[in-house]
Amino acid sequence: MLKTRCPANGTVGGTAYSTACAGEWWGYDTPATLAGKMRWATQQGLAGSFFWEPERRHRGRRA
Repeated sequence: MLKTRCPANGTVGGTAYSTACAGEWWGYDTPATLAGKMRWATQQGLAGSFFWEPERRHRGRRA
């Protein structure tokens, strides 16, 4: 949804963000920012990583 409705227009702290979504600020990962985070985790010798996807509902339906 965000990729088409709220495309990233910048990055901060390794995370993409959009300010082009009806005046709201959205932060999210793109393939490029996720790759950078995984490179960092590997360089730090971390054994793994995780993420979560919060389900967003809009007027009773999935957005």
